[in-house]
This record gives sequence, structure tokens and C-alpha cells, in this order.
Amino acid sequence: MKQIPITLPYLNQEEEKAVIQVIRSKWLSQGKLVEQFEQKVSKYVNAKYAIATNSCTSALHISLLLSDIKPKDEVIVPSFTFIATVNNIIHLGAIPVFVDIDINTYNIDYTKIEEAITKKTKVIVPVHQIGLPAEMEHISKIAKKYNLKIIEDAACALGTEYKGKKIGSSGNLSCFSFHPRKIITTGEGGMITTNSKNLSDKAKALRSHGSFVSSIMKHKVKENITSEKYNLIGFNYRMTDIQAAIGIQQMNRIKHIIARRINLAERYNNAFKEVSHIIIPFVPEHSKHIFQSYIIRINEDSPKTCDEIMQKLHTVGIATRKIMAVHKEPYYKKILGNISLPVTELCYKNTMLLPLYPTMTNKEQDYIIENVKNILK
Repeated sequence: MKQIPITLPYLNQEEEKAVIQVIRSKWLSQGKLVEQFEQKVSKYVNAKYAIATNSCTSALHISLLLSDIKPKDEVIVPSFTFIATVNNIIHLGAIPVFVDIDINTYNIDYTKIEEAITKKTKVIVPVHQIGLPAEMEHISKIAKKYNLKIIEDAACALGTEYKGKKIGSSGNLSCFSFHPRKIITTGEGGMITTNSKNLSDKAKALRSHGSFVSSIMKHKVKENITSEKYNLIGFNYRMTDIQAAIGIQQMNRIKHIIARRINLAERYNNAFKEVSHIIIPFVPEHSKHIFQSYIIRINEDSPKTCDEIMQKLHTVGIATRKIMAVHKEPYYKKILGNISLPVTELCYKNTMLLPLYPTMTNKEQDYIIENVKNILK
């Protein structure tokens, strides 16, 4: 029996060598390599500043704090996302206001945002789901009309483009993830990008207990000793140089990584586009999808349900996953009650993610395709 995981990180000897060099340097925590990694990411997405963190979750937390979110404030967000997107809102005592998604893109439906806005609304959090950008032009117009801030959950979207510009370059606060399932990995890790020096400085302080003086700055001082200045109450959300060393090598291969993902997605598309009961991903002409994951939707009239297909694939060694519907999770049902999001619920019921990663062979992918087709015969 083959064992094909939902994903595998693309690591090789370059990452090994880079990590060994860090260990031998004896500087393991946030240092010069974190700065180099930040510079690589900011240049890649064409943002003025990048702030590395220990996860995308902490990047989102910091971004909400920078957006001055207070208890009882409302934050507009899709439910069709990983739970971390929403948990940060709750941690700050704010209220998530769920908006349904577009059935074609699986991203927040911008036509439904305005009806969710109240006097308590402060922020919109669009999620660029599995590497396809949300409709940022329309969302930005709505935010400007109602004087709202935007925090982009770009966990899956490093390299994604919207109307010719990379996600993370717009000037909003954008948050990326480097978890092993993402486009590139540092094991765990995250990044905030912004064009605001003020927000960048505050983010760097918040990630390091509130200090505006970094360890590197202290070591660079030759005459007068530089002491920490704590004008904020912060957290320990720092990235290590070990993680950054891996990230730098990953960034050196990101073009190849994305190209291979797109190639594999095209092979899936060609195999499934004529298969009854399967709806392949939709990509608007103005968007570049980088396929952090590959999603299919099973028609309601299919002889097999999505869950049945996933179970049968599991028995032949093929891993699959679902995207969450956060409003259906027990905790959120308890605090927010029963919320109706028809499209989100339909997609949660009928969609699944198939394995996709750069080192997947065509033979492995053909095995997946063959089994999906056989199950639906």
C-alpha cells in the first residue's frame, strides 16, 4: 500500500548546512539571520518592512493589537478558515462577525461584507484561501468607505498575486505562515509585512516583550551601553536564527517550489475537468493561484459523499483534509449560537484537499487520480 501524505516540506542539504552554521556560531535566538530573512521576504513581496515572528498566529495577534482592537470591537472574518484566524479575535475580547464565502473562490464574499458592518466594526480580515487571493480591490473600497482597517491572513499566500501585485505589498498588515504545510517552511514561523515604519517598529517591540532595542543593536554598540526601552507590554514572539537559516534557503528556491505546485495543480485539473461530480478550482483571470493546497468540490448528486471518498482514499494510503467551518466548532457555537452561512456549510460538507507538494512524483499523483476516479465510477 502506498502512503501519500497531504504534504511534505521541501528540504535538502542546503538547509542542513545552514542550520549547522548557526549552531556553530553559538547565536541561536533572533539575530542577523532573522534580519536577512526579513529582507528577503520584504523584497520578494515588494513591501517596505517585514517582521518575523514565531508563527502566523502570533503575527495575526500582533496585527490586531496594532489595529487597536479592544474588547467588544467587531472584526469581520470568514468562517471557512483555520481556527487560528478567529481565535486571536477572541483572545482580545473582540467579537468575530462571520461573513459567508464565494462558492467559486472559497474566499470571503465581498458583496456580503457591507451588510455585516456596524458601529462596532473595526477591522476586516480577508483570508487568501489556500493560495488564491481574495478580491482585495472591492474589499479595500469597502474598508475605505467605512474607515476600517484590513489585516490580510496570507498564511497560505506567499507568492500569490492579485492584479499583477504580490499579496503583502498593498500597505495593509499582511500575515504569512511558514508551517511545514505552507509554501516555504521554517518548521514554525510567521511574518508580518507592511509599508508603515511606525507599525513595523511597534510590531518588532511587541514580538520582543515590548523592547525597542534589539539584541543586535546592543551588540553593535561600541561606546555607550544601550538599555532596553519598554514603552509597550509585549510578548515573546521571536523567531530563532535556526528557523531563519532554513527560511533563507527556502526563499532561494521559492520560484521552483511555486512552479512545481502550479504544474501539479494543472495535472489534477486536466485529469478531473471531465469527471462527473468533481468541480475543479476556479481561478479568476486577474489572480495568480499558487496552490498551497489543491481543493475539489463534490457535486450534491454524487453517488459517493465527500466523507465517503475521503475514507476510501484513506484505506488505499492517500491522505486528505478538510477546511474548517469555524462557526460550527463547539466553542464558537457555545459563545455565538447557531449562525447560518449556507455557502460555507455547503463547501465544508462537499470539499476536500488532495495531496500536493513539490517533491510529489507524477507517478504518485497518477495513483491519487486513478483512485479518485475509480471511487466515483
